[in-house]
Amino acid sequence: MLLSKLKAHLLCWGVRVVAANLIEAGMHVDKDGNLYINSSHSSDGQSARVFFNGQEVGPHSEALITLQSNAERLSTLASRMRRASIYGHGNHLMAVAGHTTGSFRLNSTRIFDGQGWQAAPAMPDARTDACVAVHAGEVYVAGGRFGGIMNDVQSFNGLSWVTRPALPDPRHKAACVFFRGELVLTGGSDGATRAHVFALRNGAWATLPAMPLARSDHAAVVYQDELHVLAGTTSSTTSVITSVVIFNGTTWRQGRSTIWPRRAVAAAVFNNRIYLGGGAVSGSVVRHDMAYFNGTTWSVSAAWPQALASAGMVQFQGQLWLLGGTNFTHVSARTYVLSPDQTTWIPSVDLPEPRCAAGFLVY
Repeated sequence: MLLSKLKAHLLCWGVRVVAANLIEAGMHVDKDGNLYINSSHSSDGQSARVFFNGQEVGPHSEALITLQSNAERLSTLASRMRRASIYGHGNHLMAVAGHTTGSFRLNSTRIFDGQGWQAAPAMPDARTDACVAVHAGEVYVAGGRFGGIMNDVQSFNGLSWVTRPALPDPRHKAACVFFRGELVLTGGSDGATRAHVFALRNGAWATLPAMPLARSDHAAVVYQDELHVLAGTTSSTTSVITSVVIFNGTTWRQGRSTIWPRRAVAAAVFNNRIYLGGGAVSGSVVRHDMAYFNGTTWSVSAAWPQALASAGMVQFQGQLWLLGGTNFTHVSARTYVLSPDQTTWIPSVDLPEPRCAAGFLVY
């Protein structure tokens, strides 16, 4: 082996090495025994090449690096696709954000597959009293409160959280749904209770006709192709209302008022009925009764197992579920399923942690 006058770095698999003042080969065998490594002669700082058995190593090693890089990308993509199938929309319950015991704000996301709960990617920021909706496998979380009232919007696609266009104004205790393909946010508070309605349209927030009455801490559902906004409070925790208003995409009209005034209520559409349950009457007085609306009238239904506000109700796998909530003293981790005869609630798998004022939805 000759190393005289070698001042460059010698790399065995060197794709290219600078061989300044490289006069003699770093290794050599030939004649036709080949194996010369770094056999280029240079005295002007030009790049030297590497040969193995007469074949230049550089192009082969570059191809190998490219193959390795592509393999890593394919492995990452396969992992993401597996994860996306795990969280395939419509097959799972989701609990996101909210707060837990001690009013500790959460950014965690939990997924329930019908057997147990597992962790999913957490939101970038913790928050409570955000409004949450899902459409075509994408979960949107808008506004909320942590320290101050927030206006940011985040979405979850099954793999990661993505920042979306911020709300025109900060909002918490609003209610949002996907209505005719658009994310629609109703009411809420930015320090004062609002009647504003916004829709996320073509990547920007558009203003829709305002509700007839400002409200926050209310519920909203899509029922018979119209947006129904139910109950809530008009200005404080004591001005709790029974009012229902309905939006047909163009104008608002009054609907049939609920049986009881409520704020921090839960609502869901199940068996072609709107179910409305729990919530607070005034101050910290919490109820456990539930009623349903069949398109014409409200009727009393099976009461919840306990009095709860800021709980979640969703239709999942053909059943009506109740999740989390608080009585303003304790936060619940319990979940229940309405019995087939709709007379009682059956305990199901507890949430991983107590949670209320959260997003509870089917994903």
